[in-house]
Amino acid sequence: MTIYVEGIGMLKKRIFVFMLFSFLFVAAGPLHQAEANDSGWKLENGSWYYYDNNSKVTGWLHEGEDWYYLNSSGRMLTGWYLVDEKWYYSDWNGRMLTGWIQDNDTWYYLDANGVMRTGWLLEGNKWYYLDASGKMQTGWYHLNDKWYFLDASGVMQTRWIKDNGIDYYLDKNGVWNPNPVYLEGRIIVIDPGHGGHDSGAIAAGAYEKNINLDVALKLRDYLTKYNATVHMTRSTDEFISLTDRVAFSNRIEPDAYISIHVNSASGSTAIGIETYHNSKKGVLPQESKELAAAIQSELLKATGANDRKVKDANFAVTRGNNTPAVLVEMGFISNDAERANLINSSYQDKIAKGIYNGLSVFFDR
Repeated sequence: MTIYVEGIGMLKKRIFVFMLFSFLFVAAGPLHQAEANDSGWKLENGSWYYYDNNSKVTGWLHEGEDWYYLNSSGRMLTGWYLVDEKWYYSDWNGRMLTGWIQDNDTWYYLDANGVMRTGWLLEGNKWYYLDASGKMQTGWYHLNDKWYFLDASGVMQTRWIKDNGIDYYLDKNGVWNPNPVYLEGRIIVIDPGHGGHDSGAIAAGAYEKNINLDVALKLRDYLTKYNATVHMTRSTDEFISLTDRVAFSNRIEPDAYISIHVNSASGSTAIGIETYHNSKKGVLPQESKELAAAIQSELLKATGANDRKVKDANFAVTRGNNTPAVLVEMGFISNDAERANLINSSYQDKIAKGIYNGLSVFFDR
Protein backbone atom coordinates (compact mmCIF):
# COMPACT_ATOMS: atom_id res chain seq x y z
CA MET A 1 0.00 0.00 0.00
CA THR A 2 1.23 3.48 -0.77
CA ILE A 3 -0.15 6.56 1.02
CA TYR A 4 0.70 9.99 -0.19
CA VAL A 5 -0.29 13.31 1.29
CA GLU A 6 -0.13 17.01 0.52
CA GLY A 7 1.98 17.77 3.61
CA ILE A 8 3.77 15.92 6.37
CA GLY A 9 1.24 16.90 9.06
CA MET A 10 0.03 13.34 8.86
CA LEU A 11 -3.01 13.62 11.09
CA LYS A 12 -4.14 17.00 9.83
CA LYS A 13 -3.74 16.58 6.07
CA ARG A 14 -6.01 14.80 3.67
CA ILE A 15 -4.71 11.34 2.99
CA PHE A 16 -5.31 9.74 -0.37
CA VAL A 17 -5.15 5.98 -0.36
CA PHE A 18 -4.90 4.08 -3.62
CA MET A 19 -5.56 0.35 -3.21
CA LEU A 20 -6.08 -0.86 -6.77
CA PHE A 21 -6.27 -4.58 -7.33
CA SER A 22 -4.69 -5.73 -10.54
CA PHE A 23 -8.01 -6.61 -12.22
CA LEU A 24 -9.33 -3.10 -11.55
CA PHE A 25 -6.17 -1.54 -12.89
CA VAL A 26 -6.30 -3.64 -16.03
CA ALA A 27 -9.98 -2.86 -16.53
CA ALA A 28 -9.71 0.88 -16.03
CA GLY A 29 -6.20 1.81 -17.06
CA PRO A 30 -4.80 5.32 -16.91
CA LEU A 31 -7.33 6.74 -19.40
CA HIS A 32 -9.41 5.53 -22.34
CA GLN A 33 -8.15 2.66 -24.44
CA ALA A 34 -7.11 3.44 -27.98
CA GLU A 35 -9.14 2.01 -30.78
CA ALA A 36 -7.43 0.27 -33.66
CA ASN A 37 -5.33 2.70 -35.70
CA ASP A 38 -6.02 5.37 -33.07
CA SER A 39 -3.95 7.43 -30.63
CA GLY A 40 -4.14 7.03 -26.87
CA TRP A 41 -3.67 4.35 -24.25
CA LYS A 42 -3.61 0.69 -25.18
CA LEU A 43 -3.30 -2.41 -22.98
CA GLU A 44 -0.94 -5.05 -24.34
CA ASN A 45 -0.01 -8.20 -22.41
CA GLY A 46 -0.91 -6.63 -19.08
CA SER A 47 1.05 -3.40 -19.64
CA TRP A 48 -0.08 0.02 -20.77
CA TYR A 49 1.32 1.86 -23.76
CA TYR A 50 0.52 5.19 -25.33
CA TYR A 51 0.21 5.51 -29.07
CA ASP A 52 0.51 8.63 -31.17
CA ASN A 53 -0.54 7.99 -34.75
CA ASN A 54 0.02 4.27 -34.26
CA SER A 55 3.54 4.81 -32.85
CA LYS A 56 4.44 4.02 -29.26
CA VAL A 57 5.41 7.05 -27.22
CA THR A 58 8.49 6.79 -24.98
CA GLY A 59 9.83 9.07 -22.27
CA TRP A 60 7.74 11.65 -20.47
CA LEU A 61 4.10 12.10 -21.45
CA HIS A 62 2.02 15.04 -20.26
CA GLU A 63 -1.70 14.37 -20.49
CA GLY A 64 -4.20 16.67 -18.83
CA GLU A 65 -2.72 17.68 -15.47
CA ASP A 66 -0.69 14.49 -15.08
CA TRP A 67 2.73 13.23 -16.09
CA TYR A 68 3.48 9.63 -17.07
CA TYR A 69 6.74 7.90 -17.90
CA LEU A 70 7.04 5.29 -20.64
CA ASN A 71 10.29 3.33 -20.89
CA SER A 72 12.33 2.65 -24.01
CA SER A 73 9.85 -0.04 -25.10
CA GLY A 74 6.92 2.28 -24.48
CA ARG A 75 5.65 0.54 -21.34
CA MET A 76 4.08 2.83 -18.74
CA LEU A 77 5.96 2.61 -15.44
CA THR A 78 4.52 2.53 -11.93
CA GLY A 79 6.18 2.60 -8.52
CA TRP A 80 9.81 3.68 -8.29
CA TYR A 81 11.89 4.19 -11.44
CA LEU A 82 15.18 5.84 -12.35
CA VAL A 83 15.43 8.43 -15.13
CA ASP A 84 18.68 10.25 -15.86
CA GLU A 85 20.02 9.22 -12.44
CA LYS A 86 16.97 10.67 -10.66
CA TRP A 87 14.30 8.70 -8.85
CA TYR A 88 10.59 9.21 -9.48
CA TYR A 89 7.44 7.53 -8.24
CA SER A 90 4.18 6.93 -10.10
CA ASP A 91 0.99 5.53 -8.63
CA TRP A 92 -0.81 2.46 -9.92
CA ASN A 93 -2.48 4.58 -12.58
CA GLY A 94 0.93 5.67 -13.79
CA ARG A 95 0.59 9.27 -12.61
CA MET A 96 3.85 10.79 -11.41
CA LEU A 97 3.50 11.95 -7.81
CA THR A 98 4.89 15.00 -6.03
CA GLY A 99 5.13 16.00 -2.37
CA TRP A 100 5.19 13.60 0.55
CA ILE A 101 4.50 9.92 -0.11
CA GLN A 102 4.55 6.95 2.24
CA ASP A 103 5.79 3.71 0.74
CA ASN A 104 5.28 0.86 3.19
CA ASP A 105 6.37 2.43 6.50
CA THR A 106 8.76 5.01 5.07
CA TRP A 107 8.19 8.63 4.07
CA TYR A 108 9.79 10.20 1.00
CA TYR A 109 9.56 13.63 -0.59
CA LEU A 110 9.22 14.27 -4.32
CA ASP A 111 9.77 17.83 -5.48
CA ALA A 112 7.56 19.79 -7.88
CA ASN A 113 9.23 17.99 -10.80
CA GLY A 114 8.66 14.59 -9.19
CA VAL A 115 12.32 14.07 -8.30
CA MET A 116 12.99 12.24 -5.03
CA ARG A 117 14.81 14.57 -2.65
CA THR A 118 17.73 13.69 -0.43
CA GLY A 119 19.55 15.69 2.23
CA TRP A 120 18.04 18.65 4.08
CA LEU A 121 14.56 19.74 3.05
CA LEU A 122 12.87 22.98 4.11
CA GLU A 123 9.08 22.84 3.85
CA GLY A 124 7.22 25.81 5.24
CA ASN A 125 9.38 26.77 8.19
CA LYS A 126 10.32 23.21 9.13
CA TRP A 127 13.45 21.24 8.32
CA TYR A 128 13.51 17.53 7.48
CA TYR A 129 16.35 15.20 6.60
CA LEU A 130 16.15 12.56 3.88
CA ASP A 131 19.03 10.10 3.70
CA ALA A 132 20.83 8.99 0.52
CA SER A 133 18.00 6.56 -0.25
CA GLY A 134 15.40 9.30 0.23
CA LYS A 135 14.05 7.99 3.53
CA MET A 136 12.83 10.63 5.96
CA GLN A 137 14.75 10.36 9.21
CA THR A 138 13.39 10.46 12.75
CA GLY A 139 15.09 10.41 16.13
CA TRP A 140 18.81 11.05 16.52
CA TYR A 141 20.78 11.41 13.29
CA HIS A 142 24.56 11.77 12.96
CA LEU A 143 25.77 13.87 10.04
CA ASN A 144 29.21 15.39 9.41
CA ASP A 145 30.27 14.85 13.03
CA LYS A 146 27.15 16.59 14.33
CA TRP A 147 24.07 15.17 16.04
CA TYR A 148 20.53 16.26 15.18
CA PHE A 149 17.17 15.19 16.55
CA LEU A 150 14.09 14.85 14.37
CA ASP A 151 10.71 14.18 15.95
CA ALA A 152 8.26 11.42 14.98
CA SER A 153 7.00 13.61 12.10
CA GLY A 154 10.55 14.14 10.87
CA VAL A 155 10.79 17.77 11.97
CA MET A 156 14.25 18.88 13.08
CA GLN A 157 14.15 20.09 16.67
CA THR A 158 15.88 23.09 18.23
CA ARG A 159 16.42 24.30 21.80
CA TRP A 160 15.73 22.00 24.74
CA ILE A 161 14.28 18.56 24.18
CA LYS A 162 13.79 15.59 26.51
CA ASP A 163 14.62 12.13 25.20
CA ASN A 164 14.30 9.08 27.45
CA GLY A 165 14.16 11.39 30.45
CA ILE A 166 17.37 13.23 29.56
CA ASP A 167 17.52 16.92 28.59
CA TYR A 168 19.48 17.87 25.49
CA TYR A 169 20.15 21.30 24.02
CA LEU A 170 20.02 21.77 20.24
CA ASP A 171 21.16 25.11 18.86
CA LYS A 172 19.23 27.21 16.33
CA ASN A 173 20.65 25.04 13.53
CA GLY A 174 19.48 21.86 15.27
CA VAL A 175 22.97 20.75 16.32
CA TRP A 176 23.26 19.12 19.73
CA ASN A 177 25.38 21.23 22.05
CA PRO A 178 26.40 19.35 25.21
CA ASN A 179 27.66 22.57 26.80
CA PRO A 180 25.33 25.43 25.86
CA VAL A 181 26.75 28.83 26.73
CA TYR A 182 24.24 31.23 25.18
CA LEU A 183 23.40 32.68 28.58
CA GLU A 184 26.90 32.51 30.00
CA GLY A 185 27.79 35.93 31.33
CA ARG A 186 24.29 37.29 30.76
CA ILE A 187 22.68 39.26 33.57
CA ILE A 188 18.96 38.72 34.03
CA VAL A 189 16.56 40.44 36.42
CA ILE A 190 13.58 38.29 37.40
CA ASP A 191 10.64 40.13 38.88
CA PRO A 192 7.99 37.97 40.60
CA GLY A 193 4.91 40.20 40.56
CA HIS A 194 3.08 41.34 43.74
CA GLY A 195 4.13 40.06 47.17
CA GLY A 196 3.56 40.80 50.86
CA HIS A 197 0.23 42.53 51.46
CA ASP A 198 -0.30 42.70 47.67
CA SER A 199 -1.59 39.22 46.88
CA GLY A 200 -2.46 39.85 43.26
CA ALA A 201 -5.28 37.70 41.90
CA ILE A 202 -6.85 35.10 44.20
CA ALA A 203 -9.02 32.12 43.31
CA ALA A 204 -9.98 28.96 45.22
CA GLY A 205 -7.30 29.55 47.83
CA ALA A 206 -4.53 30.11 45.27
CA TYR A 207 -2.59 33.40 45.45
CA GLU A 208 -0.97 34.92 42.41
CA LYS A 209 1.98 36.24 44.44
CA ASN A 210 2.91 32.69 45.50
CA ILE A 211 2.67 31.25 41.99
CA ASN A 212 4.77 34.10 40.62
CA LEU A 213 7.48 33.46 43.19
CA ASP A 214 7.44 29.69 42.70
CA VAL A 215 8.01 30.03 38.95
CA ALA A 216 10.58 32.81 39.41
CA LEU A 217 12.67 30.64 41.71
CA LYS A 218 12.55 27.75 39.25
CA LEU A 219 13.58 30.11 36.45
CA ARG A 220 16.43 31.39 38.58
CA ASP A 221 17.68 27.84 39.02
CA TYR A 222 17.54 27.19 35.25
CA LEU A 223 19.44 30.37 34.47
CA THR A 224 22.14 29.91 37.07
CA LYS A 225 22.60 26.28 36.05
CA TYR A 226 23.66 27.55 32.63
CA ASN A 227 25.95 30.27 33.92
CA ALA A 228 23.72 33.33 33.77
CA THR A 229 23.83 35.85 36.60
CA VAL A 230 20.40 36.35 38.15
CA HIS A 231 19.06 39.17 40.30
CA MET A 232 15.59 38.84 41.89
CA THR A 233 13.47 41.86 42.77
CA ARG A 234 12.18 39.63 45.56
CA SER A 235 12.98 36.08 46.60
CA THR A 236 10.56 35.94 49.54
CA ASP A 237 6.99 37.01 50.20
CA GLU A 238 7.59 40.74 50.51
CA PHE A 239 6.09 43.87 48.99
CA ILE A 240 8.19 45.85 46.51
CA SER A 241 6.75 48.95 44.85
CA LEU A 242 6.62 49.14 41.05
CA THR A 243 9.00 52.11 40.94
CA ASP A 244 11.46 50.30 43.17
CA ARG A 245 11.41 47.28 40.87
CA VAL A 246 12.35 49.44 37.87
CA ALA A 247 14.97 51.35 39.86
CA PHE A 248 16.46 48.02 41.01
CA SER A 249 16.72 46.84 37.41
CA ASN A 250 18.31 50.07 36.22
CA ARG A 251 20.93 49.91 38.97
CA ILE A 252 21.82 46.35 37.93
CA GLU A 253 21.94 47.20 34.20
CA PRO A 254 20.94 43.68 33.14
CA ASP A 255 20.72 42.16 29.66
CA ALA A 256 17.00 41.43 30.14
CA TYR A 257 14.16 41.98 32.62
CA ILE A 258 11.36 39.43 33.05
CA SER A 259 8.29 40.27 35.14
CA ILE A 260 6.25 37.19 36.02
CA HIS A 261 2.50 37.33 36.61
CA VAL A 262 -0.73 35.32 36.62
CA ASN A 263 -3.79 36.54 34.76
CA SER A 264 -7.39 36.74 35.94
CA ALA A 265 -10.77 37.45 34.36
CA SER A 266 -14.28 38.13 35.60
CA GLY A 267 -15.47 34.90 33.98
CA SER A 268 -13.98 31.42 34.10
CA THR A 269 -13.51 30.66 30.41
CA ALA A 270 -10.47 32.78 29.55
CA ILE A 271 -7.28 30.69 29.24
CA GLY A 272 -3.81 31.02 27.82
CA ILE A 273 -0.47 32.77 27.94
CA GLU A 274 0.33 36.29 26.77
CA THR A 275 3.57 38.25 26.88
CA TYR A 276 3.77 42.05 26.92
CA HIS A 277 6.28 44.58 25.70
CA ASN A 278 6.05 48.38 25.84
CA SER A 279 6.36 50.21 22.52
CA LYS A 280 5.25 53.61 23.84
CA LYS A 281 7.46 54.27 26.86
CA GLY A 282 9.82 51.33 26.83
CA VAL A 283 13.45 52.38 26.51
CA LEU A 284 14.28 49.57 24.05
CA PRO A 285 10.94 48.90 22.31
CA GLN A 286 12.20 46.81 19.38
CA GLU A 287 14.44 44.59 21.50
CA SER A 288 11.64 44.18 24.06
CA LYS A 289 9.23 43.14 21.31
CA GLU A 290 11.70 40.56 20.02
CA LEU A 291 12.25 39.23 23.54
CA ALA A 292 8.49 39.00 24.12
CA ALA A 293 8.03 37.11 20.84
CA ALA A 294 10.82 34.64 21.67
CA ILE A 295 9.48 33.95 25.16
CA GLN A 296 5.88 33.63 24.01
CA SER A 297 6.83 31.15 21.29
CA GLU A 298 8.93 28.99 23.60
CA LEU A 299 6.33 29.07 26.38
CA LEU A 300 3.74 27.68 24.00
CA LYS A 301 6.11 24.91 22.91
CA ALA A 302 6.94 24.03 26.52
CA THR A 303 3.39 24.06 27.89
CA GLY A 304 1.01 23.53 24.97
CA ALA A 305 -1.08 26.39 26.38
CA ASN A 306 -3.51 28.54 24.43
CA ASP A 307 -1.79 31.36 22.56
CA ARG A 308 -3.07 34.79 23.58
CA LYS A 309 -0.29 36.38 21.53
CA VAL A 310 2.38 38.99 22.12
CA LYS A 311 0.78 42.24 23.27
CA ASP A 312 1.75 45.86 23.73
CA ALA A 313 0.92 47.71 26.97
CA ASN A 314 2.36 50.58 28.99
CA PHE A 315 2.95 48.65 32.22
CA ALA A 316 4.88 50.44 34.98
CA VAL A 317 7.60 47.78 35.23
CA THR A 318 8.35 47.97 31.49
CA ARG A 319 8.19 51.77 31.44
CA GLY A 320 11.54 53.50 31.80
CA ASN A 321 13.35 50.17 32.17
CA ASN A 322 16.74 50.55 30.49
CA THR A 323 16.90 47.00 29.10
CA PRO A 324 14.76 44.68 26.99
CA ALA A 325 11.82 44.28 29.39
CA VAL A 326 8.75 42.09 29.19
CA LEU A 327 5.86 41.02 31.40
CA VAL A 328 4.63 37.43 31.16
CA GLU A 329 1.06 36.44 32.05
CA MET A 330 1.43 32.68 32.60
CA GLY A 331 -2.25 31.77 32.58
CA PHE A 332 -5.61 32.47 34.21
CA ILE A 333 -6.09 31.75 37.88
CA SER A 334 -9.80 32.30 37.26
CA ASN A 335 -9.99 29.18 35.06
CA ASP A 336 -10.20 25.94 37.06
CA ALA A 337 -8.09 23.82 34.70
CA GLU A 338 -5.44 26.46 34.19
CA ARG A 339 -5.29 27.24 37.91
CA ALA A 340 -4.67 23.55 38.58
CA ASN A 341 -1.72 23.73 36.16
CA LEU A 342 -0.36 26.96 37.61
CA ILE A 343 -0.09 25.53 41.12
CA ASN A 344 1.41 22.26 39.86
CA SER A 345 5.17 22.05 40.30
CA SER A 346 5.74 20.07 37.09
CA TYR A 347 3.81 22.61 35.05
CA GLN A 348 5.72 25.44 36.73
CA ASP A 349 8.91 23.71 35.58
CA LYS A 350 7.60 23.83 32.00
CA ILE A 351 6.91 27.56 32.29
CA ALA A 352 10.37 28.23 33.71
CA LYS A 353 11.95 26.14 30.97
CA GLY A 354 9.92 27.96 28.31
CA ILE A 355 11.08 31.36 29.55
CA TYR A 356 14.66 30.09 29.71
CA ASN A 357 14.39 28.81 26.13
CA GLY A 358 12.94 32.14 25.04
CA LEU A 359 15.92 33.96 26.52
CA SER A 360 18.27 31.53 24.75
CA VAL A 361 16.52 32.19 21.43
CA PHE A 362 16.66 35.94 22.00
CA PHE A 363 20.37 36.03 22.77
CA ASP A 364 21.15 33.55 19.97
CA ARG A 365 19.28 35.53 17.30
